[in-house]
Amino acid sequence: MAQLFPLFSTNIVVDQIPNNEKFKEIIVPKLTSSNLDTKAPWAKHCHTSQQLADSEGLDVLQTELQLAVESYFSYLGCEPFKYEIRAWYNVHTSDMYQQTHHHMNGDELLSGIYYIQFDKEKDQPVVFINSNNTFATALKYKGLHPKFLEWDTDNTPDFSAQIQEGSLILFPPCTPHYVPKAKEPHDGLRISMSFNVCFLDTIEKVDDTNN
Repeated sequence: MAQLFPLFSTNIVVDQIPNNEKFKEIIVPKLTSSNLDTKAPWAKHCHTSQQLADSEGLDVLQTELQLAVESYFSYLGCEPFKYEIRAWYNVHTSDMYQQTHHHMNGDELLSGIYYIQFDKEKDQPVVFINSNNTFATALKYKGLHPKFLEWDTDNTPDFSAQIQEGSLILFPPCTPHYVPKAKEPHDGLRISMSFNVCFLDTIEKVDDTNN
């Protein structure tokens, strides 16, 4: 019997932040009182409102975020290293969206999205795209249409996790993804915090063999 090996998986983790309500009470009023036309310098082509995250309220999440990040790299077998988390907030009305992009720009080793306010009946979460499209493209131009390798977003078996308020998604920063509009128009706001885990330095091991 022949075997098919789906090589080179993308390691995406979905977790839940236990104290979401506490953080939501702190940060949502601040974000919703600001101008929704505000965009971070890099986000001028994004169809959403984005603001850099300052330290206010983040101390509520710090332990949980660090635990999730370090557990991810521990699972991969990586040695501990020094890093910093660079974060920003995304505020979406129901007609806002983000086109396909990735977070790979320099020292990023991991990216994440934390869902602060999310209506799972009306809003839509991030969608990750199958980037294994070189082989699929070659088949497509020969007039063939493989079921699980189709390169266009209408037919690709993209991945979208079942998430709720308080959900945390971790993924490699090179993973292409996009955020669709809400399933239907509504007056609520979809609020998330995106972040990159950026490498700073290795941690030297202490040699205690002579002690």
